[in-house]
Amino acid sequence: MRRLERETYRQASHATWEAMAPGWERWRAQLEEDAAPVREWMVHALAAEPGNTVLELSAGAGDTGFEVAATSGTTVAGLALNAVAS
Repeated sequence: MRRLERETYRQASHATWEAMAPGWERWRAQLEEDAAPVREWMVHALAAEPGNTVLELSAGAGDTGFEVAATSGTTVAGLALNAVAS
């Protein structure tokens, strides 16, 4: 296997995820329902408090980070493959 240059890999990875995005969107409600117990556990186990800053890696749509921010008053920064949001 040949070694890919960083930019070539980034472009190929982005193209792959862009091609898969419609399928994720089509199943979003089901995936969100299935993941809810784990997300709720993570939010509770994190025990974030006002004044904390939380970094959510592989944030995807950011559902977990949004829930942490809404329930704890923390600042949440999310990092996903295609964007950085806070």
